[in-house]
Amino acid sequence: MMSRNGAKFTAYGWAVCIWALINSFQVYRVVSIIAALTLHLQFGYHVSVLNQIQAVLTCQNTAPDVAGVELLKLTTCIPMSQVAFSFLTAIFTIGGLSGSLVANMVMDSVGRRGTHRLCAVLVLIGTAFMGLGTSLFPFLLGR
Repeated sequence: MMSRNGAKFTAYGWAVCIWALINSFQVYRVVSIIAALTLHLQFGYHVSVLNQIQAVLTCQNTAPDVAGVELLKLTTCIPMSQVAFSFLTAIFTIGGLSGSLVANMVMDSVGRRGTHRLCAVLVLIGTAFMGLGTSLFPFLLGR
């Protein structure tokens, strides 16, 4: 029930208010705000994702046999100290910082489409370095 002074809303009243808010604020702006508020959670995941596989990655535990490893002359783990593993985890943040410092210059020179293409190529190269690297340096470079 709604009182005469507007102190209580019905479900219809709330629906009209929400519709007016979305209609006047535009749906893409609402989606942009939601994305801006939640995308920082993904960054924290990518920084700490290696912690789950630390024991296998650093040769503390033996990795299971993987088909094709001998064929490509790849290793299943990379021997490293705790300090090297910590640096490997932190290098993602350092890469994000350096990338954000030059992103504006790249965007001005090649535009949005060119920047997206360049990012896609760099992600592909970094993934190849991390997947095919047999020592610490290619893995650091790929991160």
